[in-house]
Amino acid sequence: LASPVLEVPAGALEPGVYDVVLSLAKGLLSATSSLALEVVLDVVPTITFAPLSDIKVNAEWTLPANALRVETSLDAASAALEDQGLVAWTYTWQAFTRTSGVRVPADLDLASAAVTTTGAQLPNLKFVSGVLIPGAVYVFEISVAAAGASGVGGVASILVEINRPPFGGSLVAQPAVGSALEAFTLVARGWTDDAEDLPLRYTFSYTSAAAASSGEKPLTDFVKSVAIEVFLPVGQHALKVQAIDAYGATAEATAGANATAPEALGCDALDSALADADQASETGKPATANQLVSSLVSLDVNCSVAEGDEGAVSGGSSTSVLALLIESALNVTS
Repeated sequence: LASPVLEVPAGALEPGVYDVVLSLAKGLLSATSSLALEVVLDVVPTITFAPLSDIKVNAEWTLPANALRVETSLDAASAALEDQGLVAWTYTWQAFTRTSGVRVPADLDLASAAVTTTGAQLPNLKFVSGVLIPGAVYVFEISVAAAGASGVGGVASILVEINRPPFGGSLVAQPAVGSALEAFTLVARGWTDDAEDLPLRYTFSYTSAAAASSGEKPLTDFVKSVAIEVFLPVGQHALKVQAIDAYGATAEATAGANATAPEALGCDALDSALADADQASETGKPATANQLVSSLVSLDVNCSVAEGDEGAVSGGSSTSVLALLIESALNVTS
């Protein structure tokens, strides 16, 4: 070339180190000079976030499928460069919280195994249950750059709102002490949540103090009503209500109730209670029917079934009473 300037079109040189030699000649005189030229890939990747599972996500979960995942991908051209071995992308995550439009660094070590199962140097983040603050708004920012490059690369962020579970509520049992054959009213009192998290649903359950090893027993499935009537077997019980919002976040409260045995329970009372159980079953309330039968089983009934008699009479063995209750239980649950 006769020019002192050499222009190389963009893209003509692949990334690498080149020796550039300049030679000058005039007549019989000549001179050379050289330099090392490093060509780096200066590409800014486009980063895309996968949609989150919902507008809000819960801070806690039990199933791995419900874990918070923040997933990203690069544009096709940037991904192809890595596939061709022309570049190795590096990833760096940062976490911020946002309050009133202002974001500050979050107290989260994304590289810690106690916070994420992925660390902070991969394209995706997967969080450990319970490390995020309910009600907080987080900004998760990812920076992507070519390994060894001095440039900034691509930067993108996503806003994640952590759902706050229901709050402000309690459980009240009315009466706190009552007969095992009289209904207890359980009231989930004062529960509320953010407007977009409504309506709330409730589940009620109990654990008997005398049979704690048998575990928690359900009284209802999911219901919208804040008050229910239940029958409890004889004994002291720990009652529980669980409030669930539209995104599945839960909170719970407990109360105590003592179901006492009537002073005397004869055939008439037994027949009446079994009739109530049958009616509850026939009117679409199998849970109530089963609770009544369970309450009866827990009582010392002064009544038995005489041989050859379909009715119940006083003064017999309690074994025959239990058989009658089992038969009734099979009827109301079939």
